[in-house]
Amino acid sequence: MTNENKRKKKNIFKGSKILNFLFFISDWLYRKIGVSVSAFVFTGYEICQKYYEKSMFYRMFQGYEPSLVKNFTRKIKKAVMIKCENGIIINGIKNFADSILSANLSTIGVFFVSVGFYSSLVYLLKVFILGRTETMLVDLIAGGILTAVSLLLIIFGRQSLYEALHGSVICNTILFRFLGFPERNERQSGNINNNLKKTNIICFSAGMITGLLTYFSTVKDWGAVIPMCFLIAATGAFYVILCYPEAGFLAFLFAVPFLPPGNLVLLGAAPCLLISVCYFLKLIRGKRTFVFEIFDLFVLMFAFLIFFSGIVSVSKTGSIKPSLMYLCFTLIYFTSVNIIRSREMIKRAVSTITFSGFLVAAYGVYQNYFGDALNIWQDAGMFSDISGRVVSTLENPNVLAEYLILIIPFIIVSVFTAANIKKRMPFIIYGLLGVVCLVLTWSRGSWLGFIFSCLILFVILNRKSIAAYLGIAVLIPFTPVIFPTIAQRFISIGNIADSSTSYRVSIWHASVRMIQDYIIPGIGVGREPFRLVYPGYSLSGIETAPHSHSLYLQVCVEYGLIGFIALIFILFFFTQYCFTAIKHANEKYIKLFASAGLCAVLGFMLNGLTDFVWYNYRVYLIFWLIVSITVAVCRFGLKNRTRSGEIN
Repeated sequence: MTNENKRKKKNIFKGSKILNFLFFISDWLYRKIGVSVSAFVFTGYEICQKYYEKSMFYRMFQGYEPSLVKNFTRKIKKAVMIKCENGIIINGIKNFADSILSANLSTIGVFFVSVGFYSSLVYLLKVFILGRTETMLVDLIAGGILTAVSLLLIIFGRQSLYEALHGSVICNTILFRFLGFPERNERQSGNINNNLKKTNIICFSAGMITGLLTYFSTVKDWGAVIPMCFLIAATGAFYVILCYPEAGFLAFLFAVPFLPPGNLVLLGAAPCLLISVCYFLKLIRGKRTFVFEIFDLFVLMFAFLIFFSGIVSVSKTGSIKPSLMYLCFTLIYFTSVNIIRSREMIKRAVSTITFSGFLVAAYGVYQNYFGDALNIWQDAGMFSDISGRVVSTLENPNVLAEYLILIIPFIIVSVFTAANIKKRMPFIIYGLLGVVCLVLTWSRGSWLGFIFSCLILFVILNRKSIAAYLGIAVLIPFTPVIFPTIAQRFISIGNIADSSTSYRVSIWHASVRMIQDYIIPGIGVGREPFRLVYPGYSLSGIETAPHSHSLYLQVCVEYGLIGFIALIFILFFFTQYCFTAIKHANEKYIKLFASAGLCAVLGFMLNGLTDFVWYNYRVYLIFWLIVSITVAVCRFGLKNRTRSGEIN
């Protein structure tokens, strides 16, 4: 197209009276909103923070003015710092890890050859001498494979482990460029091959002991060798997180939607505690910082209510586990918001959630067309044309939809932060798959939440979006013709004939009656208290229910009125923080990511009107991780507003 044709096309649109009228309306609305009292209130986070800094709580525990509490904690911190830096255990672990990184691959191969050989020997001993026929063949196979691979390391391994990791394209990309492991200098990377024979003997002996230990350790369905290898890998991962909690956080952030739901104590709560403890150890050694603001105070108050709710529950035994799980997943907010303290960490965190979200969405789409989409969550009479609803890795279509609401806004803004079309294409693909997967969940409440979040997001990105919305509104009556199934699903919202809707309404009535009797203390957190109390308030035909099917009702039921007020304050200060950053931050990517986090949370909370979106532990954890990423973005943007730059 020539420049003259482009100018003519531009003039046609510019001269359109309809478009000019729509743009006039959108500009007028934008200006009115910008000078309103609401705009002043919702962009005044820094004013609230200044008032907080004048409070007694801040002067006692934070700030620079001396106090008994601060003087005591500083003395303790200094003493612990000296003990840690000069401690035998920490220095011993550090030296041991440095030795492994500096060791030749052939030396490491000697260790694993010994493990494989002696574990295979143990298998033969159990089967042919001791006659233990229950011994699993997988031990012999794993031992043989381990021995064969290790022999290759002995023959061809001439580099140190660090040189091999740094020289590998894949390992270098993951470990150094993405997870951000610090590179070692020449002195640190010096190898330990001055006495190679002695080192090999030590490694062979250690491998022999490890291999013989497989005689005593057998895990059902896994044997003994594979769990032993996992234990060695877990020990290495523990050291990595101990030295660099940020790497553990990013790995955990990626893994959350893929965690098996049946073992979240070990694979969910334990990593949260490990990352937090390792960060705390870095903090008391003076190698990390910890910032606590007014928003964090209300999150801490809500965490205290979760713990208190477990203590005063009508079923203490039924509440203690969910109380501790929710508490653990809430407190990870404080660790993650302080871990994400730089532009590079913001980039890595957002890239992590968008890529894991892409994988979840891709699997959901695959499940619909090539897998087995389930139809047990729908009214077959009203929606017979829906073949099934996808669940991907999250077991329930509503849970999957709630997860996607939190992730897709970050994918959308990542398109705008990318420097060129080549870098935008992956995010465009991620976004399309995410939206398709969200549609295939057939979750009406989540659709509304997502539409709401997109409406706000695009208005923040460009005021002319209001004009586009006014134009699109004209096309709404034609939706049943273009997308009949989706339109039918939308129209069914509020239809009591739909079993899902009537079921929810009945539970809401019962929940309101429960709140009236437990307005102050609440019944306690978890499924068990609700199971015990709900039948006494239920309507005929709906005698059992797992929860109230509304986040706000459920918070009132579990935590009482104080919990509900705390939640409202958290939402208010979160929204205020985001709008303040959007208005005052200089850097484009700060405004975009703050907008994404705000719209993700608002859409999620709108969905909470019709469903208890915190019911699933993984979604609850992801919610607080998204909140922490967004708050970290806002905090970094407001404190570095004089600097400029964009993520490329």
